[in-house]
Amino acid sequence: MRSHHAKRIGSSIGIRLYQRAPKSGSRKDSNLKAPVANKEVYTRSKHGITWDDPYHWMSNARDPSVRRHLELENLYTDTIMGSTSALQAELREEMASRIVGDESSPPERWGSWLYYAKIPEGQDYPVYLRRHVDAGSVTWLQRLKSNVGRFFQVEQCNLVEQKLLDMNELVEGHGFVHLGVCKVSKDHRLLAYTLDFFGREVFTLFVKDIQTGALISKPIAKGVVSVEWARDSCSLLYTKMDKMLRPFRVFKHNLKSKGGNILVYEEKNPQFFIDVSKTKDWCFFTINSNSKTSSEVYLLDANGHNEEIKLVEHRRPGVEYFVEHQDGQLFLLTNADMSHRQGSGSNYKLFNCPINDLRFDNWKHIVLEEPDVVIYDMDIFERHLVLFERKDGLPQIRVLKLPISVDMMQRVCSDVLPLPKGVCSITPGLNQDYSSSVLRLSISSPIMPEALLDCDLSSKEFAVLQQNEVVCSLIHKAKEKRLKTEISSEQDHDAPNVCRSQACDSTENEVLDLSEMYALEHVKVASHDMVEVPLTIVYSRDLKMEGKSPALLTGYGAYGESLDMKWCADSLSLLDRGWVLAFAHVRGGGELGKAWHDSGRLLKKLNSMHDFLACGEFLVKRGFCHRDFLTARGVSAGGLLVAASIHMQAALFLAVILKVHLHLPDTIHYSKLDKLHDETCR
Repeated sequence: MRSHHAKRIGSSIGIRLYQRAPKSGSRKDSNLKAPVANKEVYTRSKHGITWDDPYHWMSNARDPSVRRHLELENLYTDTIMGSTSALQAELREEMASRIVGDESSPPERWGSWLYYAKIPEGQDYPVYLRRHVDAGSVTWLQRLKSNVGRFFQVEQCNLVEQKLLDMNELVEGHGFVHLGVCKVSKDHRLLAYTLDFFGREVFTLFVKDIQTGALISKPIAKGVVSVEWARDSCSLLYTKMDKMLRPFRVFKHNLKSKGGNILVYEEKNPQFFIDVSKTKDWCFFTINSNSKTSSEVYLLDANGHNEEIKLVEHRRPGVEYFVEHQDGQLFLLTNADMSHRQGSGSNYKLFNCPINDLRFDNWKHIVLEEPDVVIYDMDIFERHLVLFERKDGLPQIRVLKLPISVDMMQRVCSDVLPLPKGVCSITPGLNQDYSSSVLRLSISSPIMPEALLDCDLSSKEFAVLQQNEVVCSLIHKAKEKRLKTEISSEQDHDAPNVCRSQACDSTENEVLDLSEMYALEHVKVASHDMVEVPLTIVYSRDLKMEGKSPALLTGYGAYGESLDMKWCADSLSLLDRGWVLAFAHVRGGGELGKAWHDSGRLLKKLNSMHDFLACGEFLVKRGFCHRDFLTARGVSAGGLLVAASIHMQAALFLAVILKVHLHLPDTIHYSKLDKLHDETCR
């Protein structure tokens, strides 16, 4: 069974496999010993506490001893995993077979243009494109005029497909390129984008003419983090970093002015960082100053009529708020306690107030609270306000019609979008078109291939735009197999009038999933203090073996972020070999709201580890997993969770994977169409 989790990861930068030592005589290489790092005397002190750190020398990546030790680690890994080379090749072939060759994202409309992206056949990186809404009815004469106009650089609308950015060309020219932000001006004529050429997360801002493909000028600035266009499409706001890579200044740049960049705002408190955005109706820039626990927002006229920034509400410890604007009303998501004007560790609530009177006392609470429901984000359209919520830890979408109305009981009238059953992850699209009544979003689960939907906010109906064709074919084959089995069984019993309709006959608007092949369960696990922790479990219906299966337990539990439960086609290679996949939604994450986050951070961080261990023990005790074949995985901050857990209870796990994402020029690779619709130029 151990060969099932054998994947060559020890030599991958940023990934480390820790495995329990094999039992004596259990394998030919049982005498091979893992390299042991040297210990050197080093003492550290912080906050009045002093401790020994014998491995401090390994923090110096340039030390030749560090490199030698890593080489020994890789050699050990290659030797230990050598007997699994055939399995590794088999797994790579399986995973590659699930990748669609020519991938593209469905067009998303903004104004009179359709924006989309695709990865051409035989290439590794996306190309960002657009075409005019009327491109399908373009005559040969219009095409000729468009091409002639482009040749002579005549300023007119090119109705055929236009290229915004080709990442393949950029990578070929520079060797390494990381795209930061990518935004189109309101008149759809210019593109502002940032590029990092060295893998250091330091981006340079460029502006190009989409029609001609030419850069407007030399690079505008280096060290840029966020960018927003003004309503006039001639000027833009951007943030710059300091030496500590903290965005702390906001500048305004006018493409028609020779006066250079004008400083708009500077954040002098080193605990706060700045980002600039705009309200969706293009009325205001929002300058957002955020710390880890509080925020402050300034408004600036995006029409350029008034250069004075306007404070919404002073920062207060523990109080966070975010704003949107519609028809003279400011909508705010905040965790503020209105009675004490301070954060209370509560969940976000929705407020509004008139734009001409922003006093805190004037904020009106739009009452929406329901048991076990938390709000974590919002979007706004001309006629609808959209709230992204979690109910019992799972995502849902609530729609409020604008202007907001209330019933006789003073309750706000709203509807929850009727999405397909079993959704575990919702990712909104760009949704740039403020006047639209269609919400673009992506849904998925561990057993539901990612589906791209357009949801009509008025009728509450949705249209399926895209789902992974390769995996969907597997679903159809599974349905056909099941149908043939049922028909055969009925024939054996001489059943009359057997239905022989094809399993793949389904409505065009159906979201397909693998629920006939794999089971997905949501359970609650009692932790050390009897707090119930959500646990999601996935397994093959045909291969589940009571108390005999290997299992992979994943956790995160940090920053108030929910554990990622998106679709991953590679997981099929584990499920089809009898593995059980489990996701522990431990405290410190955001699944159950602000209180859930607070109860797993700072001095309460140990709750996260106890929750994770309780979930692991549950899998063993309830027969989902063999006691000797439980493994764990932690990515980024989840690595802390898993590493601490194995120190607390090492005997529980056979092996763990600790992984961190590094942006290094010689190691980073773009995955095929990795959330391409989210990256499509804004």
